[in-house]
Amino acid sequence: MAICSSYATQTSWLPHPLFAINIDNIHSNRHGSTTTVYDLNADIDMRRFDAIFDKYAEGKSYLTIRTLYNVWAGQCCANDWFGWFAGALECDGRMKKIDILGVFDGGIFSKIANERVMARI
Repeated sequence: MAICSSYATQTSWLPHPLFAINIDNIHSNRHGSTTTVYDLNADIDMRRFDAIFDKYAEGKSYLTIRTLYNVWAGQCCANDWFGWFAGALECDGRMKKIDILGVFDGGIFSKIANERVMARI
């Protein structure tokens, strides 16, 4: 992903040889098929997050491969060819609403780390 993300954040027309991402210009790297769950301050907009589930989850608290496809198809941008390809490779089963929120707010990463520590004990 760094290869694709790097160029949009650079300050010149020449790409960075190590595909570095310039954090000062990260706003230039907005995904073409965004769900707009984040606002312009990079905070989660829970109203929009819940709207995805209201519209696509068919009353359940998780998304299946089929409903994920519907989210992806409903949010995709016609000119975002890479996003189409990458999105198709990323899904492989059920994604619970609480886990998706954890990805958005970062909480799932500490949860996974704790589960791995407990598995070693």
